[in-house]
Amino acid sequence: AAAHAADAWARVTNKPGVCFGTVGPGATQLVPGVAAAWSDNIPMIVLVPQVNSKFADSFTLQGNLDQVTMFKPITKYQKSVRTIEEVPDAVQKVFREATSGRPRPVLLEIYEDAFLSQKEEDEIPIMSPDQYRCIEKPAVSNELIEKSLDMLLKAEKPLIVSGGGVSRAEGWDELQELAEYLKIPVITTIMGIGTISSKSESFIGTTIAGVGLKAAPEADVILALGCKFSYIMGHGGEPFWKNSQKMIQVDIDPGIIGRAKPITLGVVCDCKQFLKQIL
Repeated sequence: AAAHAADAWARVTNKPGVCFGTVGPGATQLVPGVAAAWSDNIPMIVLVPQVNSKFADSFTLQGNLDQVTMFKPITKYQKSVRTIEEVPDAVQKVFREATSGRPRPVLLEIYEDAFLSQKEEDEIPIMSPDQYRCIEKPAVSNELIEKSLDMLLKAEKPLIVSGGGVSRAEGWDELQELAEYLKIPVITTIMGIGTISSKSESFIGTTIAGVGLKAAPEADVILALGCKFSYIMGHGGEPFWKNSQKMIQVDIDPGIIGRAKPITLGVVCDCKQFLKQIL
């Protein structure tokens, strides 16, 4: 329940959710919620303790479980600390990893050794987020913006696909403004639901079901915003889409660009930043 609650918090607030589970069984029960966040690119800080290192391999408190290995397939980064001196840097590191690039869950495991130590409060460096991680998003080159806009303006049947990347970037206002100004229809992925008002004249549906089943293959230019083209989007393949279509793919993760569908133009960028610049 803790992991699912942290997942929900992060989805609603666009801030990293934090959850905690006790050593052993408490950690294992976090797995389903963390896995859901991993699948949907949700930032989450997963905190789990570990038994005192002197009791390692001694059947203490249902310990002896390799928690780091257990969480590795469903977390972006894993950090294990044994001393109190390591904690401040470790906390900064996990928040930096969870929120940078493609957001996803991270794991921080703290041994009992650190909890039993003491340190004066004035000896612990506490920094604000902007002192240890990037807050502002990088800009897109003017050349890419001009190429993108030129493709959209010359298109006969353009289509915008709004995915979870728009939601995570909080780019819903810019998306609706662009779509309505250029009179471009918009479909959303499941994770993109809510990124454009259902009352907007540009919104035509969610996923490739319904109207999208006709609009997707007939579009000549596609602007894909924060969309990884999963199975609900037909994996970006025929017959739901056409490989002959021109596509501008915008994503914060360079590993997603061109992964599922041939692209014409790839833009590694925060979706809101891209939309602000093209407007």
